[in-house]
Amino acid sequence: MPSNTDDASVRPGDLCRHGGNSYPIYEVLCVQGERAWLRDVSSGVEGLVNLRNCLPLSPEQAGRLDADLRSAAELEPSPPHSKLVYAPRS
Repeated sequence: MPSNTDDASVRPGDLCRHGGNSYPIYEVLCVQGERAWLRDVSSGVEGLVNLRNCLPLSPEQAGRLDADLRSAAELEPSPPHSKLVYAPRS
């Protein structure tokens, strides 16, 4: 699992990912000692995590992810039953 180093530290307000996963993306709310308080930007779920597993996103990565999230927000998923045709029984 990748780990954070001193030259790649996260600060409050930064966007980061946790561990080796690309998603979800987290906003850093607070850092104290070896712990970080993060908020998932898509669901709003918050949690405390070990700081060394937080990997900051570069401004380029954050921009690409922001564009992806905006595109995804504009999609209207069709319900699973949308391909079914309702025909009342006679």
